[in-house]
Amino acid sequence: LHCPGQDPVEEFPLAVPSAWARLGRAAAARDLHALAARLDLTALLDASGVAGVGAPPAVLPLLTLDVAGVEAPVESVFCASMVFVGGGPFEDLAGASPADARADPRLTSSGRRVGFALPGDPGALPIAAPPRFWHAWLLHRAVCAAGCSARLAAAGGFTEVAADPFAGAAPAAYALAAHAALVHRGQVDLAVSFPGFRRLVDLRPRRPR
Repeated sequence: LHCPGQDPVEEFPLAVPSAWARLGRAAAARDLHALAARLDLTALLDASGVAGVGAPPAVLPLLTLDVAGVEAPVESVFCASMVFVGGGPFEDLAGASPADARADPRLTSSGRRVGFALPGDPGALPIAAPPRFWHAWLLHRAVCAAGCSARLAAAGGFTEVAADPFAGAAPAAYALAAHAALVHRGQVDLAVSFPGFRRLVDLRPRRPR
């Protein structure tokens, strides 16, 4: 569970009952929200699936980015933007499903990853960015494009069931809490570029005292 704060993200570690492993993700999300409510954490949104991985989104839409006129899931764009010593970015992966993009053998056979470059911009030099920041920035841009910033800002926090960060990506709940914090601080427009986003967002969660 991640909540927008001034840092900008606060993390609430919650004990997960072992029975959740036998539940469907939707049922697990409901139980997680019920547990949070007992801690006075309310108005939560579930972020499972917004990047294209895991369960279908329970509350929020699948977030996409425009790549050469095609709407692609954020997770596919994340994979397509990887640059390695032996190749990349692999722009065709933007048109693949997130599962197919993650499984593409080029992501594991092209040597050391040296950075990221947005697909569709052949002249762009790779940015040596931590994958956590890059993935969170892609989600930030997708939220802006979807026009749901106000809805996220009104949320008390974000949950994600069975998050499976790929290649160091930021959990969606984490990234959405960072976006909501930017809205609260009036800094959304300042974070449109990757350098601006990284300067304004600290992706190290602060646990409430």
